[in-house]
This record gives sequence, C-alpha cells and structure tokens, in this order.
Amino acid sequence: MYSLDKGIFLEDSKVLLEWGKPINIIASKNNAKIVSKPDRTIIEWGHHTILEGLKLELTSTYLKVSGWGLSKDFNTISSWAVGDNEAKSHFEMVSNHLSLKLGNPSEKEKNENIIGEEFWVWNIGEVNIILNLFEQHAYKCCLIIERKTNLTIA
Repeated sequence: MYSLDKGIFLEDSKVLLEWGKPINIIASKNNAKIVSKPDRTIIEWGHHTILEGLKLELTSTYLKVSGWGLSKDFNTISSWAVGDNEAKSHFEMVSNHLSLKLGNPSEKEKNENIIGEEFWVWNIGEVNIILNLFEQHAYKCCLIIERKTNLTIA
C-alpha cells in the first residue's frame, strides 16, 4: 500500500494527492469539480480506486470560515453513501476491505440502542481512517481519511 503519510494515492490515475498542498492547486491539476455552497466548498474528485482496490466516489469538504478560503491545504478526503440499503451495503463493503488490508480497527464502537449504528477508526501513522454508519432521517455511511495534523488555519 502506498504510504498514507504522504497523501492519498489514486491508483487508477496513478496520482498522489499530497497532504499539506494547497487544495486549489491539487483540485485544478486533477480536474476536480469545485462546488461552492453558502457554508462550505466541496471538491468532487470523482470515482477513483484507493487503498489497494477500494473503488469510491471521493470528495473533500471545507467549511467556509472567515479567513479559510480555497488556499486551505489538502488534509481530508471522504466518501458518502446515503439511503438505508445503500449506506449499509457501503459500510459492509468498505469495512470488509479495510479490515482485510489494514487489519482490525484501532477503535470499534457499536450503538447498542440503535440497530446498525457503528463507528470504526484505524490509526495509521499520521492518518486516521474513520468509517461511520449512522441514522439521520435515513442511514448514512461516511468514510473519512484525514491527516491528524489538519487543524491548522491557512
């Protein structure tokens, strides 16, 4: 597996999205779609293969906070599935793949009060991989891969 400490390697296009590089430059070089909303900016990377064969639609979201523009550094990438069946099957597929490639998660929580809610975390060097299945009007599954040192203001 490509070193996650360096960034996210898009296996299908053989491109490394390097942690800490300006998001506007990385997005521009990789033909990512930039979607501006009133409260956040979403970078749509498209469908890619990462982490030794995991095929996902990838995005990065940056909240619009005073002083944080698109010059913010690349520090997170995610994949979402929304809808009861879609979210549950996405969680199953991603959790099986990550467990096979990375071993057991560092943290694993299951909400005993709500059937199906789970929260898994893999701590790998300077990177967290978070997989969360939760209910919010419908089931949602979110995979977040983030550099642990991502709390700097650009």
